[in-house]
Amino acid sequence: MKQAIVVRSPAKVNWILRVGPLREDGYHGVHTALLALDWCDELEVRLDASLPPGQGVLHVEGPAASADIPTDERNLIVRAWLALPEPMQERLRAWPSGWQVRLHKRIPSQAGLGGGSSNAAAVLAALWALGDWPRERSLWEPSLMALGSDCAFFGHLLLASQEAGAPAAWMIDRGQRWVQWLQPERDDLHLSVITPDVTCATGAVYSAFDRGARAPIGSERWQAEDWQRRENALQEAALASQPELVRWAQWLQDLAPGAYQLAGSGSSFYAPVPTSQDPERWHHRVLEGLRAAGGSVRAAWWGQPFRATS
Repeated sequence: MKQAIVVRSPAKVNWILRVGPLREDGYHGVHTALLALDWCDELEVRLDASLPPGQGVLHVEGPAASADIPTDERNLIVRAWLALPEPMQERLRAWPSGWQVRLHKRIPSQAGLGGGSSNAAAVLAALWALGDWPRERSLWEPSLMALGSDCAFFGHLLLASQEAGAPAAWMIDRGQRWVQWLQPERDDLHLSVITPDVTCATGAVYSAFDRGARAPIGSERWQAEDWQRRENALQEAALASQPELVRWAQWLQDLAPGAYQLAGSGSSFYAPVPTSQDPERWHHRVLEGLRAAGGSVRAAWWGQPFRATS
C-alpha cells in the first residue's frame, strides 16, 4: 500500500444561502449553493510505524495555523476518522501501523470559509486513497453528514466529484443533503475574498437570525438564474451580532459598490471580480482602500474556483 498521500483541502463561499425558521427538530432549513475556491490547505497523511494500527496523530502548521485550532478530538479532522462506522474502523486497524496527519493551514479559522469542514473531508479522502478503497457514498457520507453541513459538501467534492469535476453543489434540508453539481456560468470567473481581523460566532449569528420574523424557505429547486442573484440570508444577522462588521460592509460598499457579501455565517466577505477588470489589480485596489480606511485584514485571497482534477 502507499506510504503517504497529500490532498488539497479548499475553502468555500455560499453563493446562495437561504435559511428558514427554526424547525421542530431544532435545526434550520437551509438551501445553499456552495462554491469551492482554489484557496487550499494541504493535508498529508503518512503511515507511521511508531503508532499502533487504527490510531492517528494530528499536527498543524502553516501561515494560518492559530492557537484556536485544536489537535485532539475537538478538531473535525480527528472527529472525522473517529466517526467512521465499525467496518471502516476494522479496515484501519488492519493496516500495518497508525498514521500521522500534517495539516498545512492557509485558510483562516473562524472565518466562514469552511476550512475545518474541508479538512475533515480531506482526511477521509486521504485515508481512502491510502487504503485504495472503493468510494461508495454509504461508506463515508453518513459520518460527514453527522459532523456538519459543510463537511457533507466537501465530502462530495473530494470523494465523489472525480467524475463530475464541478466546483459547486446545491445542498438542501439542513444544508447537508447533496442534490446536484453546479457549474458556474462563467469559465473566467475570478473571486476576491477578504477576511477582516474580526471573528463572528455562528451561534450568535443564528440567535440574531431567530429574533426576527422568518418566512418559509421556499423551493428546494436550484434555478439557473441564481448565478445572477447572489444572496445570504444570514448577512443581516451577522452584522447585528458583530457590529464591527458593519463598518467593513460600508467600506467595501464604498470601494466596490454592490460587489461584496459575507461568505457564510463568518466574517469573510467575497465578490466576483467584474469581467472588465484585471482580477489581481482589482483585488489589491480594494485591499489598499481598506487599509487606508484603517481596516486590519487577517487574510485575503483572489483566484478561481477549485477543480478536483487540478
